[in-house]
Amino acid sequence: MKCRICDSEIFFLFSINDMPLTDDFLTLERIGKEFLGDIEIGMCLKCGTVQKINDYDLSDYYKTYFYRTSHSPFVLNFYEKVAEEVSRRVKESNHKKVLEIGSSTGEFLQFLKKLNWTTVGVEPSLKLTEIALKKDIYTIPDFFNERVATQLLNEFETFDCIVSFYTLDHISELNQTIELIYKLLSPDGILVIEVHDLDLILKLKEISLFQHEHYFYFDRETLSNFLISRGFEVLSVNFIPESLRRANSLLVLAKKKESKNLFEIDIQKRINVLSHFQREWKSFCENIDNWLEKHKNNYLIGYGAGGRAVMTLAAIKNYKHLKFLVDKAFGTDPVYTPKTHLPVYGLEILKKEHPDFVLVFSYGYLSEIKNELKKLFEIDEKKVLSLLELL
Repeated sequence: MKCRICDSEIFFLFSINDMPLTDDFLTLERIGKEFLGDIEIGMCLKCGTVQKINDYDLSDYYKTYFYRTSHSPFVLNFYEKVAEEVSRRVKESNHKKVLEIGSSTGEFLQFLKKLNWTTVGVEPSLKLTEIALKKDIYTIPDFFNERVATQLLNEFETFDCIVSFYTLDHISELNQTIELIYKLLSPDGILVIEVHDLDLILKLKEISLFQHEHYFYFDRETLSNFLISRGFEVLSVNFIPESLRRANSLLVLAKKKESKNLFEIDIQKRINVLSHFQREWKSFCENIDNWLEKHKNNYLIGYGAGGRAVMTLAAIKNYKHLKFLVDKAFGTDPVYTPKTHLPVYGLEILKKEHPDFVLVFSYGYLSEIKNELKKLFEIDEKKVLSLLELL
């Protein structure tokens, strides 16, 4: 396997075995029939980019992908702040155009549409696209590729802003993608990218973010170097205050401009840090298992059924001590987590179920979740614990 970025040699780091897809929720009939596969992680010995080094075809999976965070006031506030910053930086014009790659249900684009931008989304999930179209957000139901880019060039020429939230690290052919973005971005346009920050993943020992869906794990230096080497200048990193950004967010703003100010990458130091991480995340899983075992006689549930929950549960042993998960994105009829087969319900179930503890996997929204559970279901804040508290 060669580096997906620069085609250089890859150093194998570790493998996480028999892991599911994060959004592959099951009906009773599908339990035991879900996909499980190994996740193999390596690092390029030249550019230092950490990446998944084995491949599975996920194209059909993304067409039915449905998990979203648009119900969260925290996320909507984050989108609004980014939209305000984008509008501030782009030159005044009566015909400002924005393209979002991986546009989900169109929440971010709605904020710019209110500011009189022409908005365009590209989203492979047919379910998410349908929701966006009902909001009158023009969305192309497809993967972002050369054919779609040609369609966009013919219809809109170039864009004043191109944005992508937690999407570019899901694209295996990222070199081609960034070339297409370069063609579609106007000379004075800006590019906004949000990916998971590898430095924060390592700091928080988040094995759960090593997923089949993630091909790349960037930090500030490797993402900046990637953009610089493709003809961009990085204008700002994490330009939204930390308190308003999502957990593990690395948020970069760039424009088209030749630059040679590459960061120097210490390859051996990175290998040492990542080797140490492998030992640490095993300890992290043990901490969760120990807490669940200690409280197994209590009524325990989990909050959040995103990738962090699905992958954490798949990596631990005592997940069965949790009775079920709740998540706003789900309804009254349960579906089941892949591999661990825990039922997942909407919040309505808490009207009749009264847990002793709620373990929050979506810890980036902890304050919001505590307030909501207290207001709607009178659940004491002391009973609501963040996953990070078990570290």
